[in-house]
Amino acid sequence: MSQVSDGTRIHVNELRIGMRVVQLEILEGSSPFLLDIIDIRTQADIQAIQKICDYVFIDVKWQKTQHGYIPTRHSDATKHLGFARAFEQTSNTFQKTSNLVKTVFDDIRFGNQLSVSAVKEAVAECVDQTLENPDAMLLLTQLKNQDEYTAQHSMNVCVLSILLGKELGFNLDELNKVGTCGLLHDIGKMKVPLEILNKPGKLDNDEFEIMRKHTVYGRDILMSARQLFSGTVDVAFAHHEHLDGRGYPRGIDSAGISIFTRIVAVVDAYDAITSDRVYQRGKPHLIALGILVKGMSSHFEG
Repeated sequence: MSQVSDGTRIHVNELRIGMRVVQLEILEGSSPFLLDIIDIRTQADIQAIQKICDYVFIDVKWQKTQHGYIPTRHSDATKHLGFARAFEQTSNTFQKTSNLVKTVFDDIRFGNQLSVSAVKEAVAECVDQTLENPDAMLLLTQLKNQDEYTAQHSMNVCVLSILLGKELGFNLDELNKVGTCGLLHDIGKMKVPLEILNKPGKLDNDEFEIMRKHTVYGRDILMSARQLFSGTVDVAFAHHEHLDGRGYPRGIDSAGISIFTRIVAVVDAYDAITSDRVYQRGKPHLIALGILVKGMSSHFEG
């Protein structure tokens, strides 16, 4: 075990019923993943955590007895589900919604129309689960799948946008809108050739120009979709614009960038930086946050 300021690092095989987990280490040696406290109440809680990571940080203030660890102060056990049950419920919804998103994206790649009803269903599920189990949803965005990058990235951006909107005090309608914007921000990439989208190396100038066109493709796809929040068009078109006017495709500055676009741009960059790609490893979230902070004055809202 190793001691850190926020707790003691242990292997998940050392977890026992009654322990209190305060942080998860998704990848060994990476920055700890912060979350609300997990009180280990059942063996199923332990098994759920063992499926996610190898190391965790526990609260060492709990006192050990012959029955396990007893907290110095009791939490309200009826206030929330046990971690295993909550994570399983949320994970099932996340997987179901991810599959739905992949189907929607595949339809666009094959030349079919965007299924607005499927999009609304997916976003509504994300909003419901994010409000009910925000930590579990946030955790699920950290479990990356390189093979399904675009669909999972869009799902992650949807969830992270909803979480950020929640912190900003958005109402339910606004959360559904920002979630829809996050889910569809990269829909234009379905019109980018796969050999460019999945190239295992740096794009050359011509390829990069084609990749940049995903913003235009996304705008066109969403403009043809009926009964869809109009702000999704703006976000798909403008999420690579910068506050200083040096972004693309139009080079507009902060005056022309909506709040939904700013939210999606930030979480889009965060998820991209922390994700493994065919050409580079993802960076720990603390490093990603540092990169975002450096770009606040020119790229993002501070």
